[in-house]
Order: sequence, then structure tokens, then C-alpha cells
Amino acid sequence: LRAYGHGLVGMSRFATATGIGGGLMPDIVAGDENFGDSGFAWSAGAGLELPITHRTTVDVGVAYQGHGAREYLTKGGITDNADGSLSFNSKRSTANLFAIRIGVTRSLSWGTRKPKV
Repeated sequence: LRAYGHGLVGMSRFATATGIGGGLMPDIVAGDENFGDSGFAWSAGAGLELPITHRTTVDVGVAYQGHGAREYLTKGGITDNADGSLSFNSKRSTANLFAIRIGVTRSLSWGTRKPKV
């Protein structure tokens, strides 16, 4: 059993984008960011790694992400005006959150063999 902790500081960006395409971002043919807000962000977390075998580990952890107050658009927040311009009805609220993580790690056997003499 191994306990760990982590922390980070950096920047985060919340953005609303529209595009023409059939799927997620890599499939967009043409797109545009309509609205965005950036700022300082930080995170701190802890977890446990539980070894199952010598090559497999289960990881359970939680992290708090502090993004502060961010401005963003919700569904229906963009209005097409008669003159061809756009109006934005943005919201502002605290964007902090907890992230819970459960995962399995399996190491590859590359380079783990001892050379034969």
C-alpha cells in the first residue's frame, strides 16, 4: 500500500466553441471560440495505490481543483441579432470542483528481463 499527495498551480480556461462537423474536436471542419475566461488555478490531492500483482496496481484518489470565479455561457446563451451580430448572456459563478479518480495501472514487461550470461 502506498499513499501519495500532489499539488499544482497554473492557469485554466473555460471556453464555449461552435463548429461544423460530425463529432468531437478532431472532426471539426470549421470552428470558432465564442466566449472564454482564463485565470489562475490550483489543485491539491491525495490517494492510495494498492498493488494487486507485481505489475498491476489499483489507484484511488481525490483532488480539489480551485479555479475561482469564471464567466461562461450556458445553452441558449448566444442570440443571433437581426443585424447579423451576436449577443452573449454570460453567467459568472465559482468553478471549483472535486475530482474523484479510480484507475488500474498495468506495467509493460519491456526491459524487465535480465540478460542471459
